Amino acid sequence: MSDASEGDVNTSEARAAHTAGLDAGTRKLLDRDAAVFLHQALSTPCLDVIVHAEGSWLTTASGRRLLDFHGNSVHQLGHAHPDVVAAVKAQIDTLSFCPRRYTCEPAVRLAEKLAELAPDPLGKVLLAPSGSAAVGMALKLARYATGRHKTISMWDAFHGANLDAISVGGEALFRRDVGPLLPCAEHVPPPGLARRFFGDDDRAADRLADYIDYVLEVQGDVAAVIAEPIRWTTVEPPPPGFWPKVRRAATATARSSSSTRSPRRLAVAAASSLSSRSAASRTWWSSARASAEGSCPSPRSSRGATSTSPGTRRSATTRTRRARSAAPPRSPSSPSSSGKA
Repeated sequence: MSDASEGDVNTSEARAAHTAGLDAGTRKLLDRDAAVFLHQALSTPCLDVIVHAEGSWLTTASGRRLLDFHGNSVHQLGHAHPDVVAAVKAQIDTLSFCPRRYTCEPAVRLAEKLAELAPDPLGKVLLAPSGSAAVGMALKLARYATGRHKTISMWDAFHGANLDAISVGGEALFRRDVGPLLPCAEHVPPPGLARRFFGDDDRAADRLADYIDYVLEVQGDVAAVIAEPIRWTTVEPPPPGFWPKVRRAATATARSSSSTRSPRRLAVAAASSLSSRSAASRTWWSSARASAEGSCPSPRSSRGATSTSPGTRRSATTRTRRARSAAPPRSPSSPSSSGKA
């Protein structure tokens, strides 16, 4: 499979016109960039040279002004917001860095504000250097808090490019050709593709939520349900009630667990929208079904702990029958060309 991504395969007239308009100085710096930076999917080869950014506008070395629809973490405030610039300058003049072995007033104020804004029972903060690193840290915290190790996430989702983040992610571009990923990272279709697996009607997403509930209860050792808040290609919100239903299922499963740790709420990253650019493989069903039947061993089995005792399952026979009636065919098709299997 080719390793080309959008920067390599964009041969449109607009791209050609933009490239043709680059001056000699810009071309020279772009060549220097290509010589010293690793090729990065979706980001290289670079389009142009930026010398200034303010608000939503980027200014290139040749004087072009580009409206920034990409953002990269500045969507809300824009580039070079005067309040942010003033705060950064003031902090650099007093204390530019503080290792976590020590603390400082600005860090505590930030943590207090984040804890104030977070819903109960969240009240502790751990700052991260990037979104991908934050996902990896969250995975470790979910394992520690629940005493479990599995995850449920969506095909075609993006959570970052670190190895643990692409394991729970579902973007084929980042998962292919990297070898074994984090074990026991189970995937289900996003709500936007629920109709392809759970019936072509308005209750497809509701059946998907039922299936996630079923997998949570049968496996008994899922540490987290993970979903991205906004799909980076399109925005397709699930129907009302979808994520509250998944959250209730995760919380109920956490409380019924016979984990050796104190029962705690599962980490559920509830999303407001998910969608997909291309077809997801049906092999997710055989994968989820196999691990639901215990093919992925629990690290706690040596301690004699059981994931879910018969007495804590809520009408397991009825729930199993319901999930089977909503599930897609058990004979998986071959992995799709998009590589999402």
